[in-house]
Amino acid sequence: MDLNIKKVAIIDDDDMEIEIAKMYLAELDLEPVILEGPFDSVDILANLIKETADAALCDHRLITNAYANFSGASLVAKLYELKIPAVLITQFYDMDTDSSIRQWREFIPVLLSRDEASSEKYFESFLACYNELEKRRPPSRQYRRAILKIVGLSGSGNDTVVDAIIPGWNMKHAVRFPISLISKELVPFLKVDQRFLAKMNIGTTNPDELFFSDFEKAPEPEDTDGFA
Repeated sequence: MDLNIKKVAIIDDDDMEIEIAKMYLAELDLEPVILEGPFDSVDILANLIKETADAALCDHRLITNAYANFSGASLVAKLYELKIPAVLITQFYDMDTDSSIRQWREFIPVLLSRDEASSEKYFESFLACYNELEKRRPPSRQYRRAILKIVGLSGSGNDTVVDAIIPGWNMKHAVRFPISLISKELVPFLKVDQRFLAKMNIGTTNPDELFFSDFEKAPEPEDTDGFA
């Protein structure tokens, strides 16, 4: 692998999955680095990875078996900040994509379902991470300002999720994201049919890859924007 990657940290609380990851890494002539928890600080673990490895494979649900008190998604986002290629893996893809992972999706170049894992997929994923960190985001992960319309709210408190339609992306497909992406000042305005502007990567065709930031209330709709 000509990506300046020789050692890969495996961040997982499942011994069987660690062994499987080690097998795939061996096929790529990469050395696994096993970091045993528990960890109570994402910064401490991220810096430890930086000191001991060149890249990382991170399971998402690290809290379940008390490996860490934070998610793998938040760790990958921190590693992105440190310019360390990191791939997020989860066996709860359908459950977590719209909520606990979406919160950090802007800083997760590659998200893999556990059943996609293979040596070839690892190589492709590390390459995608490396290219984004060293060069630029691909078109599907570049964002621009766009409008969205709230079509549903469910849950309560910090667990509330928001369903929205993005006409500039797909008028027929609602997208879900956690309320935590919206500033507290805007939360009182969250209601069905309310429109917001936000930064988002509408160049992607995959709803699981969408990310959002910098929300603000949108101006009143006009007859030609599809919302009136």
